[in-house]
Amino acid sequence: MNITPADTSQDPIAKALRYQTIYEGKEYNHLPDAWKERKDNAKRDYIPIRTRRPNVRLKLGKKICTTVSDFLMSSATFPALTSDRDDLTAVVSWLRDNLLIKEIPGACTKACVQGSVGITFGFVRGKLILRTFPRAQAWPVFDDADELLGLVVRYLATDPSTGRAAWWRMTLDAKQEVWEKAEAALGSTIPPTENWQRVSANDHGFGFVPAVWVRHLDRQHGDPEGLSLLDDLDELLREVDYARSRQNRSLTYTADPQMVIQDTEPSKTKDTLVKSPAGTIVLGKDGKAYFVEINGKGIELQAEFAKDLRREVLELARVVINDPEHLDGTAMSGFALRILFEPQIKLCDRLKQDWEPAIVELTNKILLGGKAALAKGAIRIPGFAEAVSRIAAPAEETETKSVAHPWLNGGAREWPIPAYVSGAVPVSLSWGAYFDASPGEEQTVMATAAAGSAAGIISEEAAVRMASRITGESAETELVKIAAGRPEVVPIEKAPNAF
Repeated sequence: MNITPADTSQDPIAKALRYQTIYEGKEYNHLPDAWKERKDNAKRDYIPIRTRRPNVRLKLGKKICTTVSDFLMSSATFPALTSDRDDLTAVVSWLRDNLLIKEIPGACTKACVQGSVGITFGFVRGKLILRTFPRAQAWPVFDDADELLGLVVRYLATDPSTGRAAWWRMTLDAKQEVWEKAEAALGSTIPPTENWQRVSANDHGFGFVPAVWVRHLDRQHGDPEGLSLLDDLDELLREVDYARSRQNRSLTYTADPQMVIQDTEPSKTKDTLVKSPAGTIVLGKDGKAYFVEINGKGIELQAEFAKDLRREVLELARVVINDPEHLDGTAMSGFALRILFEPQIKLCDRLKQDWEPAIVELTNKILLGGKAALAKGAIRIPGFAEAVSRIAAPAEETETKSVAHPWLNGGAREWPIPAYVSGAVPVSLSWGAYFDASPGEEQTVMATAAAGSAAGIISEEAAVRMASRITGESAETELVKIAAGRPEVVPIEKAPNAF
């Protein structure tokens, strides 16, 4: 990906940081406060509203990203992991319930904000650890087949040995995990290009990169960039904040109207007057005082504009956020909710196409990496060792590929070709439903299954599978129970007293 350093609009790290700033609501932190109308100079120049910090910040960008991430990765929708191999069923379920469901939703939120995210894993003192790094902190390397050759992570954090801020850099490939650090210049957020000192190097011995890279929506072959949910929304989100701030400003001035005084000594009156309900205004013989208050429909129109603008932003982002004023407390069926949330459902269904292969690949790599770590005695997970010991190790590659990385100086570097692990372990996903069916819908499904089976329109197995989605029981288990409960059919020629 060719990027001109001077063109920050095309710099992927600058874009990711900009979206992160919008998500955190910090894009106005460099502006003066809303109440500061004059500059601190001799002329006391007026500061336009658009160059001041909005006093009402909705953080709608954060609401968009968290709403989509929570909708896709909730405890009800997060996919169940299954395997065709009975000896792996328990361990993949353990990974799902004790590790993946705790870490991946947060990674999904980071990808919603910055477009892409890296997830790495490792075994530390017998424990399996997952770490997530958003696009602004990570830059992957791919080969011509779109296989991950390596991942470089770079971030600013405190150095525990000195107590001062330092830059940390991790280079991860199919053989090693190398950590380096560099001294951080005081007050600078720009990482250094040299003077990196190696801190540690670990030969993990997996034969593949212990990481996956997830790209949202605009996935391109060999390109690390995904598409942020905030893409092209920054100007509209800014307009929403300023529209609500103007509305708040109008209401404030209406509730606290401006005083106008006509007096023979205006400068003296201005210096001594304190505006307070408890105070007394004393004017000269010919003095007058009155209040100027905002009037008319301007406030109402501004409120309607802010509401319409917010709705248009959510429609463009394909996010559905219900207005509490329009909820009447009536229970809605799952079918009605699916119609109401159709744009958001389609968006999340599209994101599943990015996350499903990543979760399968990560599970494959964890199990295969566990097999390699098992030989070193680096696993203390119950049942894990027994399961991975029976997995066939992937064929190790011996070749390397020369690829340059923008964060590593010295031109192109040799990256070990990783072993091919995709599909090595038979793992499949089953996503949960976005909405639960209402009791009426469940009753209809059960009645339809029973009537269809009785009429011979559908098979008994099909009817059981329809009902199992309601009961939550395994269709295979229920079919075995049904078969076991039937009386044995004895052929007539073997029956006693046959004639």
